[in-house]
Amino acid sequence: GNLPFVDNADLHYARAGIFTPADVSFSRDGIAAESSENIETMVVHDVDVELLRRHKLRGTVQNWNDRRRDLYAVTWSEEADHHSI
Repeated sequence: GNLPFVDNADLHYARAGIFTPADVSFSRDGIAAESSENIETMVVHDVDVELLRRHKLRGTVQNWNDRRRDLYAVTWSEEADHHSI
């Protein structure tokens, strides 16, 4: 996109997308929609929120639940200035 009023960030190259779980009911590659490269645009797509909710609870891909807890710790503190995962 174009950011003419931001120092040293006046031009960028990007591609926008809307991503879904890589699960049976969704797109094979987990991409619901994506834009063309290097153009100013907005990506719009209809997402079935109820289907997302069901797959979060009972989908076949459970990355959060299947993570290696011995390698990744998740902490949260309401008083902290930052939170870490």
